[in-house]
Amino acid sequence: MIGTWEMTDHQVAVAVVRQFFEALGAKDYAKAGRLMEGLPPEKMKELCGNSDGVRIISVGEPAPHPNAATQFLGVPYEVEFDRGGAKEIKKGTAWVRPVYNQADRWTIGGGI
Repeated sequence: MIGTWEMTDHQVAVAVVRQFFEALGAKDYAKAGRLMEGLPPEKMKELCGNSDGVRIISVGEPAPHPNAATQFLGVPYEVEFDRGGAKEIKKGTAWVRPVYNQADRWTIGGGI
């Protein structure tokens, strides 16, 4: 992610979630996997590759995890998956945080 030093933590967390779902929609499993704890592309495709398309409906304002020690920010999202013409809406909270010892890298650690 370019320019994260100019963004607030909340802005970065929202951008990470958006980039993740955009990568899924583009079937870029390598990028999606990097954004999700560094999962290999094959594993990412296995977990999330059963969709013909992804549309982001909304990405909300992040909130801190109840356990501040985790450094997670919870980013609420709503996305629509196209599965063979059938639309499926999924709502959830993606947990995003900086990668340990790499302050310029962020990852999704759960909630997808």
